[in-house]
Formats: sequence, C-alpha cells, structure tokens
Amino acid sequence: MKILKMPTRQGVRSRLDYRYAGGRYRPVLGYDLTSDQEKAEAARLIALIHARVSTGSSLEMPAGPTFAEFAGDYLKFKLSRKLADPDRPQVAVLQHLVPVLGHRPMRALSLNDGLDYLAHRRREGAAEGTILKECNELMALCAYAVAVKLIAESPMSLLPRPRGVERDRVVEPWELWRLLRINSTSIGRMVLAGLLVPLREAKLVACHVEWQMRHAFGWAIHPSPGSRLKGVPKVLPIGQLAVELLHGPDPRLRGRFFAQWATGASFRPRMLEACDRAGVHDLHFHDLRHTAFTWLHEAGVDYAVINMMAGHKVPGMTAKYIHRWEGRMAEAAKILEATVLEKMRTAMHDERGFPVPPAGRQGSKVKPLVGTSWALQTLTHWCQRPVLALPNRVPTHAVSAGID
Repeated sequence: MKILKMPTRQGVRSRLDYRYAGGRYRPVLGYDLTSDQEKAEAARLIALIHARVSTGSSLEMPAGPTFAEFAGDYLKFKLSRKLADPDRPQVAVLQHLVPVLGHRPMRALSLNDGLDYLAHRRREGAAEGTILKECNELMALCAYAVAVKLIAESPMSLLPRPRGVERDRVVEPWELWRLLRINSTSIGRMVLAGLLVPLREAKLVACHVEWQMRHAFGWAIHPSPGSRLKGVPKVLPIGQLAVELLHGPDPRLRGRFFAQWATGASFRPRMLEACDRAGVHDLHFHDLRHTAFTWLHEAGVDYAVINMMAGHKVPGMTAKYIHRWEGRMAEAAKILEATVLEKMRTAMHDERGFPVPPAGRQGSKVKPLVGTSWALQTLTHWCQRPVLALPNRVPTHAVSAGID
C-alpha cells in the first residue's frame, strides 16, 4: 500500500495505490489532507475493497467532486447573493468544514460525517453558537448539492443542530464602575459606548467618524447595513456623552473610532482580560446591549422605539407605513444617557464598585490603572453636572420579547 501525493490546482492530491487479489486500485483520497485523515480514508477504502472482492460485486468508487471541490461552487453561489457579511460563510466553510470533511466525496457523505464533525468541534472547545452557524452552512451546502442534482437527498437533514445559549445578563452599575476604575481609557470608552451606542460588538468596533452626522434632532450614527439575521438601525441617535466617548481624548477627523482593534473578535480577549482584572464574572460585551435596552424599558420607553434602536423589525404590516422614527429615538437616547448617569451616580458610592486586587495576582504583569482612565474622569465630570429633567416618558406596550 502506498499513498502518493501530487500538487494540483485544487491542492495537494492524495491517492491510494493498493494491490489486492490480483487487482490494482488507485482511488483519490482527497486534497490537502493531514496524515491522520489520509490513514483514516485509506483504511475505509481498503475495507470497502476487501468487502466488494469477497462478495464478487463490482468495485465502483463514488464519482463526482469531493466536499472541498464542491465547496468552491457553493461559496460562488452564496456570494452571488450579495451578502452583507460575506466573510462569515467563507470562514465557516473554508476554515472549519473543509479541513475536516474536505476529503470526503459528496456522494459518499453521510449523517455520520456530520455527527463526527460535531464531536470534533466540541473536542476543540468551540462554542455551541459557533457550531450552530457551521452546521447551518453544512446543511445549506448539502441542500445546494440537492438543488443542482449532485445528490438525491441531503444526508444532513437529521443532523441535530446545537442550540446556542440565550443570555439574559443585565450588568449592575457597580460592576461598570469597577471596570472603569481598574482598566485603561480604551476599555472604558468601549464599555460606555456599548451602553450609550447599543450596537453589536463588531459593528461598534467598525464604527467610522464618517458614520457620525448632526441632524435637527441631534447627533446620530449611520452604521453600515447588517446581515439578514442581525438587523442594524439605519439611523441611531446618540447623546453628547456618547459623542465624547466615541472620539476620546484626541478627537478624530477620519477613520474608525476604535482603530486599535481590527475586528470585534480582536477586542473580545481584551474584554475578558478587563473583566478578570476587575473581578467581574460572567460578563460579555453583548450583555451591555441587553442592559441598555433593559434600562430603556424600565425607564418607560415605548417597546416599538426600543425595537427600532435595536435594528429589529416592528411586528405587524402597519410598520411598513410608519416612518420618521428618528425624533422618538433621539428622545430615547437622551433618556438612556440620563439613566446611565443616574445609575452611575449611585454606583460611585457603592463599596462594591471599588476593586480589590484578586488573591495570587501579586507580581502580575497586568497592573490596575485605578483612577487614571480618561473615560472614568469624563464620566465623573458628567455625573457631577446638575441633574436635568428627563424627556416625557411614554407608556410601555404590553408586549414582551427578548432583545437579541
């Protein structure tokens, strides 16, 4: 038995050269395989050869493209739909699915391959929500193979998809005060902006100076469109404190407000370090978005206005005929700013907001920056201003739904 390798346009091709019972068999194992994948596929094909020869049946290897070869056609079709976030399917397919399933012929793909993939990703420690997105791409790829009549039916139709954990964490004001007291200006700006400009993490990191515009109702952010599943408001009014926090101590004329992080994924480890440094447990950046909308709801802001600020669809056909939400959203932005300041004034006198260095952290390279953050000083200055009356609050609709 030999495994021969040859570079091709599709990648490095691995071919099995096997002689048995007077016959020679040279099936393709796959492309760009690891040694373990080569051995596993070779063992499967050798067992198939032995079984077919012993029963006297003809040996017909599954014809057609492999998963890796067909993935290119699927992504070409996917990207032709002009997705708002074209990188997401490419990352799921090329970086995760193809390295594991790329050597398998599409016509030999089975439910067991999908189950093995789930087990593989869980051993790697991937989050259930991440695995769910990859499973969705796997099932969509198989459905496309059925549509182009490459296979008769999808082998992944019974694949048990993971269920992502729906978080309902609302941040306590003293936790925010502790985060601000013991972390840098950049972290403090990002945390407070996550409350006052309640966009998702990746969208906030990508926020440009060019997105900020002044209207008759005040300042607003005009973010880039979101995906089909994750809506983004076309216009998001913000308060003056949010404007100051976005620009930071050195106001920008162009470029991104948080240019030190390339993407939301690159900021995520810094957020985890900040929470660990401050001793705040089980806090994700997305929880700030939940907190902002929860505080708006508690302040009496109309549910439909909160929906529009979140970028979600307002239920009902009438929503298509209602326009010019910006004025009411601007009022909600003022209420949110006043609510944040009110809660932070209370947190300033809460002893839980004053961090205590964790045990065993003496000598650590991560040093607390207690009281030196520009974000903390700016927030303190705003909290010391006279308390202004909130805009008229409107009654909350008797509608309950989760804010994603």
